[in-house]
Amino acid sequence: MPIKGTPNFERRIKDMKVGEAGYALPWALEFDREGIPYLNLDMPVQNSAGGTFALPIRRIDVGRTDYEVDLNFPYSGDKYKWPVSAIPFSGLVGVQRLNIARLGNDDDSEESKLENAVQNNLPNRNPNERKYPLTWKLRNELQKAISSENYEAAAVLRDKINATGEHL
Repeated sequence: MPIKGTPNFERRIKDMKVGEAGYALPWALEFDREGIPYLNLDMPVQNSAGGTFALPIRRIDVGRTDYEVDLNFPYSGDKYKWPVSAIPFSGLVGVQRLNIARLGNDDDSEESKLENAVQNNLPNRNPNERKYPLTWKLRNELQKAISSENYEAAAVLRDKINATGEHL
């Protein structure tokens, strides 16, 4: 049976353009035990609030953590109650750590550098970092290039990885 019509694909938080605003599902955001927010960039976002799409979100710059989230929104006649965990989103099947962004910090600050060092040493945070110490960043870029179907960039990254001796 042929497909009729054009599919209406979900838009993801990570696909938002700078200045664009929308509404996400409240569970796209979780907090760690210190109250630091983490955003799942792979969650869907809609142009208008409706149903469970109630969390206002806006992309404020091009960085992966450059989102403004408004926690003051109505949810079923009350305020949404946020989950807290040692490692946000760690209990969900299919969530890729690469799509989790720690919000509310300056990437150049000492606190941010310390947080990134701690996060990178957590179990399952980035297994490639321990397995491929010379090329894990290139491997992450390679994964992004392949996901976005940028095969020319992927070929260049593959060659850079192979030149280090840590072959694919």
